[in-house]
Amino acid sequence: MSVQPMYPGRSQGFVLVTALIFLALILLLGLAASRGSQMLNAVAANERAASMAESGANAALRRAEKRLFDFYKVANGRALVGDTTASLGVYSAEAAAANPSFAAFITPQRWSVTGATKVPGSEVDFTGADATARLAQQPVYMIEDLGPARPSGAGSARESGATGGANYFGSSGMSGGNATLRVYRITAKSTGPNGQLVKTLQSVYAGHAGS
Repeated sequence: MSVQPMYPGRSQGFVLVTALIFLALILLLGLAASRGSQMLNAVAANERAASMAESGANAALRRAEKRLFDFYKVANGRALVGDTTASLGVYSAEAAAANPSFAAFITPQRWSVTGATKVPGSEVDFTGADATARLAQQPVYMIEDLGPARPSGAGSARESGATGGANYFGSSGMSGGNATLRVYRITAKSTGPNGQLVKTLQSVYAGHAGS
């Protein structure tokens, strides 16, 4: 003899509610996993964009340093002196300090190209057809002339050491003193792939103006 449940409808309803609860929990877990995956993808994309922007800014620094190197390679003792209009690609420090375009350019996380020099696309095209590696803009740079490393008549204290010290570039035993070294500050900027991220880097370059 079989025993029938007193409330068959309630038993079936309980099973249905339990199944729906488990289905809801599984759905929530799936959504959480999906959101976590999306967040990880976004973090990875941001890190990649930052890395690409930094690589572009580094390329601009190297291009500016090469520009200075190429000048001094054939300078025959002439110094590359900056001016107010950067007629030779270099601003004087005083002109840069008073130039609103330069002030805007060196502001971190701000994209500005007024008065700056672009890395030639003929050398490296950062905005080319490769959609997986291109940047939104060509990297750019500005160069400031900070003047001689040790101005004429100055004392011995300076960045590169005491006058006459041995075994460093500019010592009296190697080049007759540091008065022939001229210092430049380079500021380079690059965007990421979508233009929303901007990386700013700086370097200091010393050019030997002696013969």
